[in-house]
Amino acid sequence: MTFTVFNRSGAVTSTKFDVHENPELFLRVAVGILFLPDQYLGYDDTIDLVKNEIRVKDKAYPIESVIYQEPSLRGRGTVCFKVMIDGKFGVVKDSWVDKSRVDKEWDLLKEAKGINNVAQMIDHEILQFRGANDSTESDLLFVKESSRTEIRTHVRLVVTPFGTPIYNFRNKRELLQAFVDIVKGEHPYST
Repeated sequence: MTFTVFNRSGAVTSTKFDVHENPELFLRVAVGILFLPDQYLGYDDTIDLVKNEIRVKDKAYPIESVIYQEPSLRGRGTVCFKVMIDGKFGVVKDSWVDKSRVDKEWDLLKEAKGINNVAQMIDHEILQFRGANDSTESDLLFVKESSRTEIRTHVRLVVTPFGTPIYNFRNKRELLQAFVDIVKGEHPYST
């Protein structure tokens, strides 16, 4: 048997052991997994599947649907939810952001605040786990750091309005008009 832990920065695997020669070790692993809190098994306690809502900074947003889900285990792990924000549709984007990125999406959205035809960020949060930022940084205790090691932080953005996916435009003219509207967007503080 081997024991493997996966997260957004990759995987760590234990050395092999024979469950017949070490039944006590197998029992310790099995019982440990059985009694682990859900959070340690990868369940996010800020998403309530019973009430069907997601929380950002302790504010709950009712989930209408999942509109995008990254298929891989390693990397950003982006999931976008269509949610209700004050009676209108918006988006909550949940992702694991690489710490080495200089330009953070929430900073760029703050700069775009008030610009016509550009989505507006309502809020953002770096999620917490056991009283600290939810990050893959603690994984470096178990693996040898290399230039390929990614440190990722769990981030959630709330954005409005809910837009039409690019593939839903009826023709190229509609798509180009959307691009024109974005380019024409004016910042209220520009001269």
